[in-house]
Amino acid sequence: MADAGTFLVIKEEVAALAPRFPELKLLVGSEAAVISRDGRLDLPREIIDRLDLLIAGLHPYYIPESPGDALYYTLPNLAARFSGSLREKMRCTNTKALIETIHSYPVDFISHPDLMAPVDLDELARACAGTETALEVNTGHNYNKEGIVRAAARHGAGLVVNSDAHYPEMVGRLDAGAELLDRLGFPAEQVINALF
Repeated sequence: MADAGTFLVIKEEVAALAPRFPELKLLVGSEAAVISRDGRLDLPREIIDRLDLLIAGLHPYYIPESPGDALYYTLPNLAARFSGSLREKMRCTNTKALIETIHSYPVDFISHPDLMAPVDLDELARACAGTETALEVNTGHNYNKEGIVRAAARHGAGLVVNSDAHYPEMVGRLDAGAELLDRLGFPAEQVINALF
């Protein structure tokens, strides 16, 4: 991850640009990684408090803060794809970590739940509904998006449809997500980035 202070520089640049684009609301945000079983994020609190948008998610490749986190969280998540019993154990651990995160930080939405690290989508959706944290339907990756939509619908959680663009030409490619929500009858008013 880049130096966290970079976000403060970006905030200054956005503040300077904002008057040139009065029709737009410019936001500065970050997708932070959950880096421990207790839901800690890889961004300092003083930076998080200055962001306009905070996204949190499970990511397989990061440097753990302690040997315990490496042994009981990072490495088991990497190995879970090869062991069904370990996958179930990590499903519980990851779900708890994400729920701790949304209770500890002002998370706007959870990025790509269940993509690279297993989670209990129902338990997570229930907690997200209680904290007004949305779940992401990410059109840039192949994973169980239908499960996310169904869990959000069952528990009243919001959704964000996002392209997770890593390249400029991918920005705004949301059609697959919109089609999925339409097919499953997900209420548009629960999609926090929907236009009515």
